[in-house]
Amino acid sequence: MFDSRLNQLERNHYGRIFVEKEEDIAVVKEVMREIDEDEFEHYYPNGVTPQDEFIAVFSEENLHSVYGWKFEMDLAEVCIRAWKRGVKCFYVKGRVTGFEE
Repeated sequence: MFDSRLNQLERNHYGRIFVEKEEDIAVVKEVMREIDEDEFEHYYPNGVTPQDEFIAVFSEENLHSVYGWKFEMDLAEVCIRAWKRGVKCFYVKGRVTGFEE
């Protein structure tokens, strides 16, 4: 049986969703709102700068995770729904480089 908890960030851990294009970020956020608007509105880890946003365009400059605080959402479900809308994306659960702060 599929366990969606395996696809969530653990509380107070790192992760990130990467997309192909800048305009894909809005689509992924829309999907997140559809899955759980309350979770998105209250716990989505907003970055201080665009480089620290939870959803980022995949590039060498953005190749790091961000702190997820209490955000708990099935990231596999987010990516599956986004792919069905034509958005190529993937998520990383944990640190990418090991030096994230």
